Amino acid sequence: MKILVINGGSSSYKFALFSSLTTEKVEAPIWKAEMSWVGDEAPFSVYLQEAPSPDAIGHRVVHGGADFSTPTLLTPTVLQKIEELTPLAPLHHPVHLQAMRVCREVFPHVPQVGVFDTAFHSTLPEFVKTYPIPYEWRERKIYKYGFHGINHNYCAWRMKQLVKREPFRLVNCHLGSGSSLAAIQDGVSVDTSMGMTPLEGLMMATRSGSIDPGVLLYLMQNEGVTLEALKKMLYSESGLKGIGDTADMRTLLQNPSQKNSLAVEMYLHRLICGIGSMIASLGGIDSLCFTGGIGQNSAFIREKVVKAFAFLGIELSPENTQSGPSDRCISSPSSKVEVWVLAAQEEWMIAHQTKELLSTK
Repeated sequence: MKILVINGGSSSYKFALFSSLTTEKVEAPIWKAEMSWVGDEAPFSVYLQEAPSPDAIGHRVVHGGADFSTPTLLTPTVLQKIEELTPLAPLHHPVHLQAMRVCREVFPHVPQVGVFDTAFHSTLPEFVKTYPIPYEWRERKIYKYGFHGINHNYCAWRMKQLVKREPFRLVNCHLGSGSSLAAIQDGVSVDTSMGMTPLEGLMMATRSGSIDPGVLLYLMQNEGVTLEALKKMLYSESGLKGIGDTADMRTLLQNPSQKNSLAVEMYLHRLICGIGSMIASLGGIDSLCFTGGIGQNSAFIREKVVKAFAFLGIELSPENTQSGPSDRCISSPSSKVEVWVLAAQEEWMIAHQTKELLSTK
């Protein structure tokens, strides 16, 4: 079964075609490509026509809401529900829906499957997912869903291969343009930093992460900030970009001006505090994992994080600053907690879950 994967982000599409999949290892795609999102169907169609003809298509979908906790065939009814969830993931769902509709035109008879970022976190306990607001809002599906679940799920699976230990408490750090943490107990998500939307939690490239909701009320009531202006600010003009000169962590570290240094210090402080809360949720930690663009590539960020938890007996090895295989242990032999760097494999996980669903049909 040849499975075409389309991983739509807030600014780009990643394409990958897999021809054989097993549960024992991660296979490299036989074809892959990437394009920037420019709001034009024509270039997207061209990329699809360059791909070998698939037997199925798997799509990343950021928000599954209360309806989708497993991979799902993309019927017209399902597409309508995904569109209704757009206000909860405004940077991503328009991109996903565009891809699904163009795929239907180019490959009209090929089944399409949605794999949801929120699905992995459907195991969150009620006391974790429920917000401390009137319970009636909980009954209207206003609660924590969590995100980046495709990669958190992959990392949990990969770590189980690498660290054969039970029980197993993993704090997974998905650090990129969007960033989130997951507390994973024996492969199951029990806590995560993002919430009902991908705005909650860590400071990100252009997203604010968690802030005092009173700030937002004040801006609207006393400063005349409109709802649309507030939305733009929180999603696109905050985070690293809002404090520093750029949203790119590499540039901030290379140009340590006062503002850039402040942005990095804020990012680290919130990241370290977030990891601490995940450790508390697990009642301890066996492994700490870094993944995503920043997690995989910034030895500086990893070093600062691990140094903050030295009191737990965590120690890095020189491997942290050296080039090496994508998946590697960077903690010292004497470290009481193993520290790992894992390459994100979202496309493979989407293909695997797409095949698994269709194999049961």
